[in-house]
Amino acid sequence: MGSVGHRGFIIQVDDIALWVSFMAFIKEQQSKIFDDGLSIPPWVFRGQANSEWGLTSGFERLFGSSRSEDELCAIERRSMNLFRELSYGDANGLSDAELLAHMQHYGVPTRLVDFTEAPLISLYFALQDDRFDTFAVWATQSTGVNSFYDRETRLDAVCRAPVGVRQVHSLALDSTRINNSRREQVDRNVFGQLISGGEESLTLKNRIALAMYKPVKPNPRMRAQRGLFFASTNLARPFESAYYEWKYFERKSFEREERPLSIIFKDKRVLLDSIANADAFKFEFPAAMRAEARAYLELANVRPSDLFPDFEGVAKEVSQEMKRV
Repeated sequence: MGSVGHRGFIIQVDDIALWVSFMAFIKEQQSKIFDDGLSIPPWVFRGQANSEWGLTSGFERLFGSSRSEDELCAIERRSMNLFRELSYGDANGLSDAELLAHMQHYGVPTRLVDFTEAPLISLYFALQDDRFDTFAVWATQSTGVNSFYDRETRLDAVCRAPVGVRQVHSLALDSTRINNSRREQVDRNVFGQLISGGEESLTLKNRIALAMYKPVKPNPRMRAQRGLFFASTNLARPFESAYYEWKYFERKSFEREERPLSIIFKDKRVLLDSIANADAFKFEFPAAMRAEARAYLELANVRPSDLFPDFEGVAKEVSQEMKRV
């Protein structure tokens, strides 16, 4: 891949063991800064049972993007108010952002799209439907989301941003690296402002295409799945458009890498360049790899009863065992 600008790449996985090693390499190296200045930032992952599926939210699939932003925001607000009302006070202690996260995990269509910090958990979700010819895992740098990308833009944004966001960004105007816990607080502040509907919401919608949110009070499923969420800042804009534009991809889309993962993996310097110079990957797996991928998950003890810490997880695992008899 060489040195490129901000781009996403589609890579064909031809060896499941190498993919697992690739993910381990990312996790191992992402906190290091190398002699030539390259650094590996934190990455997040999403699995999909069909690699042909686009990236969309449940809200977008239900309502499309033909209505105005104001209309869609009003629908979102009504759904949130109804959830609070029908929960008989159980949701009253949640912020609007936390409420949306809980709604998402219990099946309500929201603007949120699920990601996880754990690559093997994303692989688990990619293996939940055997009907398709290929399955996929998306890998995305998390540091650029909710951020302002050059010093001049960040300076201007800091002057206009909400207080909580302004205080954090003013500490790192000349750096794209922000301490993880501090960055998560930035994410929460930004996302909270985006769905508040206030004046700051309009300012931030004009500044960033994609928001990331990690709840401060995750429910047991979110915690077990190490979950977090991406969302388009504008409900009238398709999520995939926001995703492609979040860090100014040069072609607003993913380029297909002609070399399979096994070739890229041969040269560690090429591998490092590939990770450091790309903002996102889409890994495509052939259907023939499902059995081997499931074997890796068993070896890593990624089990339904752990990812769904309730009767649903127990039922999934029992059903899985029954199919082996």
